[in-house]
Formats: sequence, C-alpha cells, structure tokens
Amino acid sequence: MAVVLGMYDADSERLALARARVPASFAGFPHLVRREISFKNLCIWWEASASTPVSHAEEAHGPVRRMVFAVGDPDSPGHKEAAATRLLAEMGDGGRGHAAMIGQDGFHLAVMADETGRIVLGTDALGYFPLCFWEHNGTFIFGTSPGFFTSHPSFSVRPNAFAIASLLLFSHISGGQTVFEGVRRSTPGCCVLWRPGESPREEKADPVTMSDAWFGLAYEDVREKVSGFFGDWFEQIRPNPKVDFFLSGGQDSRLVAAYAGKCLPRESVRAVSLGRDTDMELRFARKVARALGWKHRVADVQEERFAEFASTQLRLESLQGPFVNFSNATGQSLLAESGSPFVSGYCGDIVIGDKHLMAGFSMKSGLFGVDELVNLMNRYGCARDDVARLIAPLGGKEVVDDVIDGLRDDWKGIEGYPFQRSWLFAMTHRARLHVGSIVWRLSLGAWPLLPYLDRRLIEIVSGMPLAFLKDRRLQRDILVRDFPELARLPLDRNSWEPGYLVKPRGRLVYEGLRTVADVSWRLGQAFRRFARAKKTRYYYRTYDFNGPGWRAVRRMAEPFRQDGGSLLNPDIVRSVLPKADTFVPFSDGIVEPWGKKTVAGVLCWGGFRAGHATNDAFGATCEIDAYRGV
Repeated sequence: MAVVLGMYDADSERLALARARVPASFAGFPHLVRREISFKNLCIWWEASASTPVSHAEEAHGPVRRMVFAVGDPDSPGHKEAAATRLLAEMGDGGRGHAAMIGQDGFHLAVMADETGRIVLGTDALGYFPLCFWEHNGTFIFGTSPGFFTSHPSFSVRPNAFAIASLLLFSHISGGQTVFEGVRRSTPGCCVLWRPGESPREEKADPVTMSDAWFGLAYEDVREKVSGFFGDWFEQIRPNPKVDFFLSGGQDSRLVAAYAGKCLPRESVRAVSLGRDTDMELRFARKVARALGWKHRVADVQEERFAEFASTQLRLESLQGPFVNFSNATGQSLLAESGSPFVSGYCGDIVIGDKHLMAGFSMKSGLFGVDELVNLMNRYGCARDDVARLIAPLGGKEVVDDVIDGLRDDWKGIEGYPFQRSWLFAMTHRARLHVGSIVWRLSLGAWPLLPYLDRRLIEIVSGMPLAFLKDRRLQRDILVRDFPELARLPLDRNSWEPGYLVKPRGRLVYEGLRTVADVSWRLGQAFRRFARAKKTRYYYRTYDFNGPGWRAVRRMAEPFRQDGGSLLNPDIVRSVLPKADTFVPFSDGIVEPWGKKTVAGVLCWGGFRAGHATNDAFGATCEIDAYRGV
C-alpha cells in the first residue's frame, strides 16, 4: 500500500510553501519508494513498497483534460499497472461514472481530477483503505494520514472532542470523524466530490446492499458458489511470479491457504508468520506450511521496540486505528523482504461467519439491535461514565451521548433483514476500523491481496440466509470436504486448548476413555498454568499490558499524565491509567486493557501536539517538530 498525500491549491505560492514543508519521508522505512505527480493545481505524493500497484494516466475528455491516480486495482488483484487507464475509460461516456471509483478488490484508492479543479475520490466498497479529507477557503487536502495535512500553511485545526470520546469508548473513531476537527474519513460505498468554491460532499456510488438472492437456493449450491469464487480468485493472482502468505494458526487463513496450495505452484509461495517456536499459534501454522510444502519465514515480535513502533504509529495514523498492539511493525519488515504482494485471511470470520453479526442479538428480547453491538464495542474501551469524566474539558457526557446517537443513526440507515443489518454494521464499523487498520499497517511492507474482502464474495454472502453463516459453517464444510488433510490439523481458537474441524482418530480414542480424559483435563489445567507462566500464547504475550513492550509505551505516556495530554481530565487519568511500573491484574489480558491502552495513546498524541516533553522511553526530548504529522 502507499502513504498518500494530495493537495489542491489555486494559490501557487501557498502550494509551493506546502510542497517545501512536506516531509522528505512519511514513514521513514528504507524499503518504501517516494514518488510525486502534479496535475494543474494538484500535487500528489506517495510512498509505497515495490509490490504496490500504483498507476496514473491522463486523457482529454471533450474540451477538458483529466487525470486518474490509482493505488490498487478496482477490477482485479492480479493486475499491476493498468487500473488508471481502465478507470478513465469507465468514467467516460457510457461508462459506470462515479461507481467505477468503488472497486471490486478488497483494498484500493482512486483519485480523478480535471482541469476545472473538480476532484473525485473513491476507495474499496467497504472503506478499508483509509481516506481522509479536509477543505478550507479553496484548499482541498486528502490522504491516508491526516497528521501530514499540517504541511499546508492553511491547516490549523483543533482536536475533535467527538473523535476522542469515540476512541475512549471503542478504541476506534466512529461517525466518519478524525482526531482533527473538520477532517473527515470517507464513508463506505461513497465517493467524495469537491470542486473549488464548494464544500466537499459524499455521494453514494456503488454501496454494498443486502438481498435475499440466495434464500431459495440449496445450501450445497451456495457452498459451490463460495468455493468457485476462491478458485477463480486465485486464478487471477497466478500472474504474480511470487507471493507471500501471512499465515496464522486459525481457521480464516487455513481456508485461504488451502486454495493457495491447490491453485498456485508451491515454489511461488512463501509463508510468513510472527511468533516464537513455543507459541501454540506458530506451531499450528508450521504444520500447515509443512503440509503444503511451502518455505516458512518466521520472526518474533520485537517487544523491545514497542515504544518506537508506537511513536511511528501515532505519526502515521493520528489514532485512526487502535493503539493496542505494535507487532505489525515486525510483520512489515518480514513482508518487505521478498518484494512480493502477500495474501492473508483477514476478516474471514467476519465475512462468512456469524461471530460478529450475532453480537447484535439480544438473548433477552430475541431481536437484533444496535445497542447490543455498541455494548460489544464498548468492551474494547473505557466505561461510559469514565469517558464522560475523562473528556469533561471537551464536553463530557453530552459528547458521549452524541457518539452513541450517531451509531444508532448508522444502524437506521442500513436496509435488510435484522441479521443482515447486524452483519453490515459490524463490517463497516469495528471490523473496518480494527482489522482494517492492521491491513493498512502490514501493507507498508507489501501489497495485501484480500480474498475475504473481494466484492464478489461480499455480494454472495450479502444474499444468503443466516443458517449458512452460523458457526462458520461454510468455512468448516469446504475444508472438511475438499481439504481433509488440512482439516485434521489443530486450529488456534484463541484459547488455551487447540481446536479441530476433524479430530484425529487417536485423539477421539484418547478423549473417549473416561479415566484418561479425566487425567487429560487435570494435565490441561496444569498446562494452562504453565503456558501463562511461560507466555506460550502469541496474542496473550504481545498484548500484555504488563509485559516489557507495553511497559515502555506506558513510560512514554508518563510525562503527559500531569495535564492529561492537554485533552483529558488529569484526576480521572490517574484513576483509569496506573503508572507505568504498576502491575495491573486482568481476568482477560487481551480485551480488558484496551481502554487503558487507548488512554495512553490519547495522552501521547495530545502531549506531542501540545509541545514537548522528556520521553523516557527514548531518553531524549521530543519536540513537536520531531512529531510533525502526529
């Protein structure tokens, strides 16, 4: 993927000043290549890996000349350089118009500009590619990283109370907002349109819609549609001579790996995983790579660099994504090694499973509703009363209520059966802003190829009944029927015990013997205690609020506790966020600390913006200029 920054300004002197202030490097990663194009009063800068498909083209459309810039391919993940030319053709007379800007593949950005100053922006249909935009007095700025908007001399905005409240509640920002007041993030399924003298507006172009298209079809026929999609998808990426596969021990990547093993030459695939040999997740991933005959590149997460990674994340994202885990920086380095794009199974359980959509079901009322989904999202943040007190300087409870009301309005705007509304809400809110942020971070290492987010699969799933999604039935049945060898391998279920789609015969006998099973349970209890002590679970270790990596990040936030990072009530900060060297017990070491971690992130962001402070994590003074872009 690319870090992208675009600026339109009819004032040539002001634009020249902005160009001089744009950082020499956005990310500071040696493997990213910096490029720039200009078209009339528009400048676009980007930094991208060698595998990122970036294209641009110009043509005359009647009396007006226009240009298209594209990152990714709206039609096919297998193409690399023709997207901009095809987009120009599709936006012409008799084409799809603005709908052409909302793509078919799972991750992309498209920009169209013409000589009159009109600009149209579009991303993938679910909005996983981060696109933010801002306008003021004829200046229009857009890009992936709103912190870099500060390069323009006209950009001077205040922190956004709504966004900070949303962050503290859910660890992500809802409502199309950003931490900068007036800077918005694009809405899924919409194009952003702007021309000089007007305010930017969003227009629905080709949004995902729910249907009952496959309600009358037999389950077996729908399963064949899904299976056929994966086969066709991998045929599209065969032109890539080499691909990496970001392999975990879970079911989502297992299904995608199965088709990669079936459709791609084994010598063209390199598996990539994070972790230690003692991690259960990595042991399961190794079994899959071995079964498929793939080379397997593994590296452990660099916890000793978490504070450095956290600082870089703040600079590149301005808290657009959750501030909870920094292992993706190690993944970036691994993926950058080969210069090839990578395939992953991100979002599988969200797209063709029921885990997230069933979170909207109330056992009490027997109905789907938005309040259940909001409560789930709030598990990953601070309690509402705490948030209201934390942001008392910014508006308190009134702002919290605005955030919740905005989510209820989003729910009302989704059409379909109740379970479908729950599915699409989860896809375009928590999944988009949590999982989507992981994809964006990894894409700074190599270009992501995401079959689960392909528009064709989305359209199949959006028209099938709930029963076909229940308990990840489609994934399970396809693996068991078509890939029995992989189905028999153990799965990571994010628990202390392995899961199985098909239990090996020996394990069935083992569990069927009552005495042995009882001993097995007792041994399992002892193993779990040992595993916790030895940190043999990847996610529990890398998310550990009390671990060495997160201790360093907490120390980075310490200088800003006294004034709440100029944003939060310092008295409440002291009660919510323990000091850096304090051990904090949790019953769930992954989910429970999210709110505290987000408070630390807001403190750092606010403190870095407000001025300077001693950063004990680096033993240096952090001047605001050093954090241009935060």
